[in-house]
Amino acid sequence: MKHVYRFLAVGFALVAFLFLGLLSQSNGTANASNVDSDWAFWLAANQGNSYTGTRTKENATSAYLLNYSSSNTGVNAWVQLGNGTEVGSPKTHAGLGEEIGIWNNAFENYGRTGIRLAIEQDRSLPFAMHAAGRWSPDSVGF
Repeated sequence: MKHVYRFLAVGFALVAFLFLGLLSQSNGTANASNVDSDWAFWLAANQGNSYTGTRTKENATSAYLLNYSSSNTGVNAWVQLGNGTEVGSPKTHAGLGEEIGIWNNAFENYGRTGIRLAIEQDRSLPFAMHAAGRWSPDSVGF
């Protein structure tokens, strides 16, 4: 009888573990496309562009950007497909320490696809500027 209770206890724990695991994945708030990645560039003089790596866009939310290291002038950023095709995304300003959502039509027009951010100085300066931050192709709360 003692073995039966132990078997039932282990079985119950296993079922509870599996149920809680499925429940935690069903809320849709944490997937690979809204996990932040670091970016850092020396942005070229006169608003030359730099590009993040390509990541998969999973839904119709805005892309997310945090600018945590730049001069006081900030950066402009917009969404492109991984091959550089524009997707109707406006240049969006992010000041130092600012989090922004970047509107785009990548998912609506192309479905699940690879995107990148184009990032430049927010004004035409005659020298390169270092900037760094975090980004994700999809956002929660923007």
